[in-house]
Amino acid sequence: MANRATVRLTTDSLVQYRLRIDSVTRTVTFVTGPDPAKNVVLAYTMPDAEHLVLRGRLAGDSVDMRFKRRSEQSYLLVNRGFHLVNEAVVR
Repeated sequence: MANRATVRLTTDSLVQYRLRIDSVTRTVTFVTGPDPAKNVVLAYTMPDAEHLVLRGRLAGDSVDMRFKRRSEQSYLLVNRGFHLVNEAVVR
């Protein structure tokens, strides 16, 4: 299974990663390219169905990231609906 993640940096730029998730060791590897030494491996826990915690080392620093699941209804595409507009040129 090919998992992917997009990360928004503090510079507001986006970086895409391939992910390898190991449910036995409870780690997620952010694959940065062909050099495995540059990959970022973080331990994950899910304290409950609404939260995800990632911990590890990133660029030599310790990181502790906590995420909370957003309600699907908070996304405009879901709560406003989607309306396909098909424009055709009539001649």
